[in-house]
Amino acid sequence: MSEQIDCFYANGLTLQQFTNLQSLMLCGVGVNHMLDRIQIALPQLPHITHLTLDYCTLGYNRVTILPLINIIWSLPKLSYCYFINSITFCHDQALFVPPTVASSTITHLTIWNIDDPYCEMAALFEQTPYLQHFSVSAWTYYPDFRLTSSVPSITTLKISGFPYKTVCDLLQRLPNLSHLYLGANNSDDHQQWEELIGDFLPKLKKCQFNGRLLKKELLKN
Repeated sequence: MSEQIDCFYANGLTLQQFTNLQSLMLCGVGVNHMLDRIQIALPQLPHITHLTLDYCTLGYNRVTILPLINIIWSLPKLSYCYFINSITFCHDQALFVPPTVASSTITHLTIWNIDDPYCEMAALFEQTPYLQHFSVSAWTYYPDFRLTSSVPSITTLKISGFPYKTVCDLLQRLPNLSHLYLGANNSDDHQQWEELIGDFLPKLKKCQFNGRLLKKELLKN
């Protein structure tokens, strides 16, 4: 993909020429392959609604990644944003830096394969107040999900690679959650989940463990 981007620009084309572009997927873009040009182009694409960064290396420290994250969160029509193995690598850790500006349009967000114990998800949720569908997975280290307030906007959560306690703490802050998808490293103890659902998830309609649906009777209040 990096070679294709080089060829794209070598032929005199630029992303900002496509002012009506609504969907953009970038694969395999690294810090040495036109990422700075993409960062310049994004603010000039006001109609983008879908953005996917797939296996992109966005930087090597928190300082360099923040401007790009803020540009993405500032896109006026962006609703669907996907970071698939696309984060900042520092000391062999995959970092994600929450934005410092708010998005009034992002409703679907995926951050897949994060490895950052210092990433404060409270800041991410604060700057994404209309987030409805959130997908997140972790490697060895997982982000800080200690929230001081609820996140009523989220109705769908897909989470993988997090210990039970972390997931439990997060779910207690999602009062309007209706769909829950649990991947690896999550407890299969249905009694635990039945108690959690009964106590904190009154609106849950669907719960799935590693592709298996939780029995419907466990979703009854």
